[in-house]
Amino acid sequence: MKQGDSPMSPKSAHPRRPRRGRKSPVYVLGATTAGLAVMRSLGRRGIPVFALESPPRPPGHYSRYARPILLPDFRENEGAWLDRLLLCADGADPRPVLIPAGDDEVLFVARHRRLLAERFRFNIPNDDALSVACDKALLYRFAAETGVPVPETRFPEGPPDEANPDPGEIGFPCLVKPTRSHLWRRRGGAEKLAVARDRHDLERLYRKMWRPGEPLMIQEIVPGGDNALYGYLSCWDRRSRPLVLFTKRKLRQHPVHFGNGSLQVSERNETTAEQSILLLSALAYSGVASIEYKRDDRDGSFKLLDLNPRTVSGEQLAVDSGVDIPYIHYLDVIGEDAPATPPFREGVKYVHLSWDVQSLLSQRKKGTLPFHRWLLSLAGVRSFALLSLSDPAPSLVLLGRASRLGARKIAAALPILIGRRRGKGPERSSRAPHNS
Repeated sequence: MKQGDSPMSPKSAHPRRPRRGRKSPVYVLGATTAGLAVMRSLGRRGIPVFALESPPRPPGHYSRYARPILLPDFRENEGAWLDRLLLCADGADPRPVLIPAGDDEVLFVARHRRLLAERFRFNIPNDDALSVACDKALLYRFAAETGVPVPETRFPEGPPDEANPDPGEIGFPCLVKPTRSHLWRRRGGAEKLAVARDRHDLERLYRKMWRPGEPLMIQEIVPGGDNALYGYLSCWDRRSRPLVLFTKRKLRQHPVHFGNGSLQVSERNETTAEQSILLLSALAYSGVASIEYKRDDRDGSFKLLDLNPRTVSGEQLAVDSGVDIPYIHYLDVIGEDAPATPPFREGVKYVHLSWDVQSLLSQRKKGTLPFHRWLLSLAGVRSFALLSLSDPAPSLVLLGRASRLGARKIAAALPILIGRRRGKGPERSSRAPHNS
């Protein structure tokens, strides 16, 4: 980057006229909220999209913009996914595009990179970059060496009887979490992370969460609420150059303090953009990327929390703010130039209504979010994770599933929503912020 240039400035481009003929079809691996944003972006442009998923089908698998393909559980029968993909692409002209929408799916493509590259076109990070992105121990060490701030973190080694987990200067409360969360989830880990409030708590959690071959880490709780979480979204070409970028901020999460962004807003942030470009350039990165930071209330620094080598649930916010990352990524993969992208629109609000209602219920119980303040926070929302008049099926499917919870559960939630409580006096919150 030249001196004086801003990482947020749009790049000039001289697009060539798109090639005539059939459009390369796209196979999206995973129909989660992240995958749905890809389907809608490309499907609305007339690009054929196929969505691969396993039971139970997420709402995104019912989108009108993709043809659904239902396969056995990915984690139990990876071979079925590989066989089906190779069969679908056999003799296809033009060669299809592959876009993985989850950690396991990205690593699946990486494991079969050579074989899939014979029949598909795709752009995912190199193996070294993937190793760093998917292992927090490697990520934090690499980031620190690169000059990107990270939370204070310790990496105990060995089983509980040998590791003697100690937060040291981090102190209490602190976080305990796996360094490779995708493997942790695959092997049935129920907790993404846990808060240890004292030494006894730390030893108990370490013993509970430790598994052979799956290291844990102890990390400081970076001061700040859920609205101190910032994101960088982009896609990089095979020469490790950013094609476009977008920055955002979370306003609310579900689950509270460690979940997915349920209410977010597009917001320009030079610091997170600069740090992200520094980190990804050092990794010789290519493909789609999403990086999350937390602003430390103590010194105003933005500390790296996570690097996702894939599309994420907030991708729709980028699209609705004028940065169509899925389409730009598609054009790059098929070898076409993307048009110059103007600066994204700031202040665009995005909501995943299902998650946000659950966040409301959780915070309403604790007395931290009144119903009227929640309603006011939704004013001006223009970007929706599921809701779409042109593609109503995903939100209708979700609504139908919610209705099957039964009238009793809905009735039980009403007192929380309108502020009536059982028992004497309001509940007190035992708020435990953390870093995701």
